[in-house]
Amino acid sequence: MKIDIVITWVDPHNKEWLEEKNYLHQRVKGRTLQYNTVANYSSYDEIKYCLRSIYKYMPWFNHIYLVTNNSAPKWLKRTKYITVIHYRDLMPDNVPSYNSNTIEAMLYKIPDLQEYFYYFNDDFILTKPVKINDLIHSTLGRLQYPKETDILFSSFQYYTILQKIEEKIIKMDTGVSIARKNSIKRMNLPNTGIVSGHTPKILNKTLCRAFNKTMSHEIDNLIKTPFRTNTNFTYLEAFIQYHNHKKISQWNNQQTKIITILDNSFLNNIQIKIAKSTIHNYDYMALEDARTQVKLEEEQKFINFLDTLFPEKAPWEH
Repeated sequence: MKIDIVITWVDPHNKEWLEEKNYLHQRVKGRTLQYNTVANYSSYDEIKYCLRSIYKYMPWFNHIYLVTNNSAPKWLKRTKYITVIHYRDLMPDNVPSYNSNTIEAMLYKIPDLQEYFYYFNDDFILTKPVKINDLIHSTLGRLQYPKETDILFSSFQYYTILQKIEEKIIKMDTGVSIARKNSIKRMNLPNTGIVSGHTPKILNKTLCRAFNKTMSHEIDNLIKTPFRTNTNFTYLEAFIQYHNHKKISQWNNQQTKIITILDNSFLNNIQIKIAKSTIHNYDYMALEDARTQVKLEEEQKFINFLDTLFPEKAPWEH
């Protein structure tokens, strides 16, 4: 079976994209809670290590599609391995969007994409080899998804009191957990407290197409919402919960390590130190971004850490 890989990535320095984003944001600002911060669009080249991890731990992939804002990383050379796709080519009527939920709902439309594709955010890193049986059950044929296994993050996803603490005191992106919870409720599904969260996800074009038709009202609303909000339909989480409920997909036992780059230098140092000694216990690593400002010295710490894990260039790098 051939499986493609799809990765979404934003070039935060794309001038045309920035001007358009800022213009649209000013038009909708104040009407609803918006996510338009450093953490949403910044990049410290995590994608380089995402791709290196794929080359090392999933060398059997068929092809990689990089969905971007009409840009590409400067170090990426023309290669048979990777095709760059402008996200607007996938959108109805070529409309602009800065809402990851909306773009993720359109990925199945990529031309020549294989029936099964493995979706990554640009800050997802493989830390162990991935086999086809990890993604699709060998006898049942069900799609398989990792649970959010980081205790801290999974607790904030489920418990309302922790969401309030997160919003008022920690001040991280509480809108994500609220939106996930609301999406499950709107589909009339039980809230088990189990989410996939910050993990790569195997998807199927036929199931995506049918799901979008079933949830057409939610998809239409996403298309009309250019920025993420805490009332968004969280497309991927909804997709997984819906198909798990119908026994078309199921959870697997893979483990995820989450590291969050913060404004606080001390906490960043502690996280990296712990990750160095424990990363071998996990299948994936997700690099969350909760900064309010860009500090190059803090970014460099994470780059140095990733470089120790994946020091060898992939064949598509200059």
